[in-house]
Amino acid sequence: MLFWVALSVAGQLNEGPPFVAIGVWYTAPVDPEPMRQDFHAIRASGFNAVMTSVSWKDGEPRRGGYNLLPLDRLIAVATEAGLRVHVDVLTEPEPSWKTEGTNALAGSFYEYVRKRVGSHPTVLAVDLPGTNPPEESRRAIVGTGPGLRTMRQARVALWSAIARGSRGFSFGSPDDRVSAEVLALGEVAGVITRNSALFAPLQPRRAGEVTVTGGGSGVSVSILESAEAIAVIAVNHSPDVRKVTITFPPDTPEAIWQNMEAGNEVHFVMGRTGPSLEYTFAGEDVLVLAISKKLRQGLPGRQTTRLMRR
Repeated sequence: MLFWVALSVAGQLNEGPPFVAIGVWYTAPVDPEPMRQDFHAIRASGFNAVMTSVSWKDGEPRRGGYNLLPLDRLIAVATEAGLRVHVDVLTEPEPSWKTEGTNALAGSFYEYVRKRVGSHPTVLAVDLPGTNPPEESRRAIVGTGPGLRTMRQARVALWSAIARGSRGFSFGSPDDRVSAEVLALGEVAGVITRNSALFAPLQPRRAGEVTVTGGGSGVSVSILESAEAIAVIAVNHSPDVRKVTITFPPDTPEAIWQNMEAGNEVHFVMGRTGPSLEYTFAGEDVLVLAISKKLRQGLPGRQTTRLMRR
């Protein structure tokens, strides 16, 4: 089994209230019982979805003869566990019956899968990403060893994707099981899944500039906004400690900001050009702040998680 952790804001199918899906990419075993145990652990860790794939080769082993039983089983078990499902249709590997000039049939297979499972209330979306996993800007393989990212780097990658307004992100694991590293990411996932009303509508804010002074090399700051709230995602991409002063546009509120991961309140200091914040980042660290536009009413559905630094 291969596992990924993915973030997406679904909307292609089953339109409804904004829903931020953070889940584990999961290829189902033949026996549903281990899957039930895995899905329980995934849900308990803070995730609210699973992402999976079906290949053209496995899903249409004979031309016009379809086999989606493993996908049907996964959707059924996910429904039992209270998890949503995002399905990717992969056009490679190709079925053995494919001959030259039959490339268009890959699109037909995708349409079959989309119509077959897309209307299920558990299914968030059915996508056609092509032949490859998500590009590097949307994924990180987590673990120890060459080419793998540490837990710190994985957290940085996730929040960086959200700051860009990404609609998809995945963490991969080289393990053939739901690894401890993957489940530990549920701690970060819970910050988002328990605050879906806050995070789902956020979009990158374009007005005004943010400046970073001091030891600011490698520190990026993004402001996101919705009708109800404003969020700041500041990321230290450097492996070194960075003590910086962040100066925000003049129209940025000074108080009371909430640290969404640690749970404490944060106040900015009004300066000559706008409110500012002094902050010391650990190496490969993130600061996520949010404030309601209706200051006295608190953040919509806000819950915090105290995270251990790794």
